[in-house]
Amino acid sequence: MRFSTRLGNIFDHINIIMVIISAVFLLGLTFIVGADITLRYLFLRPMGWVKEVSEYILIVLGFLVAAWILKDDGHVKMDLVLSKVSPKTQTLMNIITSGISTVVVLIITWFSVRVTLQFYQTKLVVPTVLEPQKWILMTPILLGTLLLVIQFIRRTLNFVNRWKALSKEKSAQPAPSADKEQ
Repeated sequence: MRFSTRLGNIFDHINIIMVIISAVFLLGLTFIVGADITLRYLFLRPMGWVKEVSEYILIVLGFLVAAWILKDDGHVKMDLVLSKVSPKTQTLMNIITSGISTVVVLIITWFSVRVTLQFYQTKLVVPTVLEPQKWILMTPILLGTLLLVIQFIRRTLNFVNRWKALSKEKSAQPAPSADKEQ
């Protein structure tokens, strides 16, 4: 097995682990919100921390599953133009958009690293009920954007390989004959 294939498999397993973690968080979110509603309306004893934890969980969910969704091509996209052009042009457009997306997410990842490290060094806390340290809240954003940039790189390389294959197919086809039988 090639090294890149093995790394790809490891990365796919990491993404699946992130999805499982997100599912557990979503299940927990469902439980704590349901418990809070029950306690609030039946016993007049709401849990004051549920709203805060719910906000954190929603952020975690979005970032941890983004790379997995991208791998399965599940993100929203405008394919109105893509459906009207040739497969080779589609692939070229996908290379361009994936390349731009890679750069954008790489910039976000870089800033996430800088901010997370700064929050870790300053031990800054969020002035809320639970008072969590901010670096802990930034870690899922950092991890999610890092996974997303890796997936965008993989996606771009896959489109480049597809482009090469389509170019070879085009050059392997014989040129149309000028003298057709009538």
